[in-house]
Amino acid sequence: MTDMPWQRGVADRDCSLHYVGQRIALAGAGESIFREEEPSSLYVKLLSGAGRLLRYDEEGQRNLIAFVLPGEIAERPLAGRHRFTLEAASDCSYVLEEEGVVAPRLETGVALAGGVDRLAERGILLSRHHIPSRIAAFLLGIAPRLLPGGAGLRFPLSQVDMACYLATTPETICRTLRRFREQGLIEQPAQDRLVIRDEAGLRRAAGLQRRLLMA
Repeated sequence: MTDMPWQRGVADRDCSLHYVGQRIALAGAGESIFREEEPSSLYVKLLSGAGRLLRYDEEGQRNLIAFVLPGEIAERPLAGRHRFTLEAASDCSYVLEEEGVVAPRLETGVALAGGVDRLAERGILLSRHHIPSRIAAFLLGIAPRLLPGGAGLRFPLSQVDMACYLATTPETICRTLRRFREQGLIEQPAQDRLVIRDEAGLRRAAGLQRRLLMA
């Protein structure tokens, strides 16, 4: 990639809000790209890596409510302020765009990670009491949003983030993914790659009949 103006850091946060258009910015894993209630009318579009949309409750506990993947817009600012906190779940790159640029694309189907439908889908996932079916439905839903990368799909999500999103433990995620591999449902040729080998079998594990749930 070219024209990457800065490596993100605390000192760069405020000035980065003035970068508009196709200038590419970088964020390291764990860094905040924007915070809830921060003033801004700009939209963040992810180009690579993954982001996590967070909301903090009154006790300061953070809730991971959605993932942002390449090609997706993080959220729509409300009344000139961000509604969520966006953190880099992995090293990522992104651009800041004005509403006039983004709005027409949203109308033609560009994904909005913080949109109502995407937020509601987490509630549907969590309504599944059987954790393996919850994980299977998550994989089926997120696969169409992942980019191809060598052997399989690029899968930039950690087991810790998956566990937080799916309200379980990293150990349960690890055991379930291993079981899915042993059953021939998925393959993980590398830690950041995912191949769905048996979609019908994974759908049975998820208890899905027709509709793929989105993550």
